[in-house]
Amino acid sequence: MSDSIEMEFAVDHIDSAALANKMLWNKGGVIVENGIVTNVSGVKDHAYGLSKAKNVVTPVLDKQSTNPFKPMAYKLSLNGPASLIGNNALVQNMVYDNARLGKLVLQKYLLTKGVPADAVDQIRLKRSELTSVTLTYLFRFDSHDKAVKALQEFRDHARTVLDNHAGYSRKGKSKGNRQIVTPVGTAPSLTVYINRNGTDLPFSVAAYVKASKTTKAHAQFQSPQIEDAVYAESDKHVRLEIILPRTWLTKEGLRNPFAWKASKEAEKIHQNLDGPEKVHQKALQQLRGLLRLKAKGMLRTNKPQERHMTGLKADARAVLDDHLNGRNPWRHPNMRPAKRRATGIHQEILKAVHIDLTIPWKQQSQHVSADFAKWLQYTGEYQAPPHLKSASYVRSTARKKRAELQAQVDQLKLDAAGRPSDPEADANQTRLQALWKEICTLSNVERGGGSDSTADISGLLQ
Repeated sequence: MSDSIEMEFAVDHIDSAALANKMLWNKGGVIVENGIVTNVSGVKDHAYGLSKAKNVVTPVLDKQSTNPFKPMAYKLSLNGPASLIGNNALVQNMVYDNARLGKLVLQKYLLTKGVPADAVDQIRLKRSELTSVTLTYLFRFDSHDKAVKALQEFRDHARTVLDNHAGYSRKGKSKGNRQIVTPVGTAPSLTVYINRNGTDLPFSVAAYVKASKTTKAHAQFQSPQIEDAVYAESDKHVRLEIILPRTWLTKEGLRNPFAWKASKEAEKIHQNLDGPEKVHQKALQQLRGLLRLKAKGMLRTNKPQERHMTGLKADARAVLDDHLNGRNPWRHPNMRPAKRRATGIHQEILKAVHIDLTIPWKQQSQHVSADFAKWLQYTGEYQAPPHLKSASYVRSTARKKRAELQAQVDQLKLDAAGRPSDPEADANQTRLQALWKEICTLSNVERGGGSDSTADISGLLQ
């Protein structure tokens, strides 16, 4: 999910049966192992901010508890811009603010389910942690066409330096093509994904040009004119999303939402390099390193001149000549183990003339982009045009909208305090406990101590 955070709020400290009483168990299952119920799955549901954008909330249940229906935590997947202003076209990175928003969204959700205000008040940011963060970078060009062209350069460059090329490996063995970079669609409706799964990459990436709302989006605007103006601005930007997983956040010490809090002075100028901004810059710098865009790691695109190769040893020069003439350098006799080590020759050539023998020269010379290195740089957070600030996810707008959501939550608390007790809800805990025993009994009888299975309990939990 773009411009999103995923986080968990611990609720095991809340001494309230209401967290279990009011959860929706109309779907779900019980895991039965050898006739014993070992787990009850939590049920995903949708939670809302000010808009119709759907955020996903999931209770985390403790199967070891005497009451397996009482959550020990809630997982929340939140799209901050969509939840507050109704669209995510023009955005700033506000991770700490999004975490505060997440608390309000979860509180609103629980209050609408009938959870008492005293229990909801114990949902606290200090008892939460981030499990995924998506940082969004907007790179502006003079026109939509130029933005699309830059996106294509991103695709070609990334595929060249990150994907494996058949037969071009340091061991000289063909492993086939390894596709890390996945383009989906064609220009102008092109999205480029860099997939982390199964690789040593620290994070995943998505890049595209946002020219209009998607068919499934819940985007909303104050007027059709504002919508047109927003996308007229958005479609001149290459939108780059870096999805930081739990492992990256843990390594960098950024699981705690408060680690993303900016100073008051920095918030005033919106162009700071204190804590959060340094992280935004660092993540992008890491991506530049992966894409070989740093000055010392830049790959050559023009054929080296004689003066560039004077320092190469004869065996390396012979290998390079083969490479530049379109032949596979790893099959050159000088790259055999009996001769100087192939990796040594590879590193010598790479250091001297910035040519990577694992990439066919035709690919490197045609698809490595020098222009790409110039525009993919961190220059500070996005600054929305004054006439579009109210429709953009910037600090001033987010602060006002978050205050509106806070007012909604406060009103729900007042309404809850004035409601008489619900006898059915008060008795629900006892019913669930009895139902748990019934499920255990049924599983033993019906499964007969058989193999692992999943029992659908939706019929029982009505």
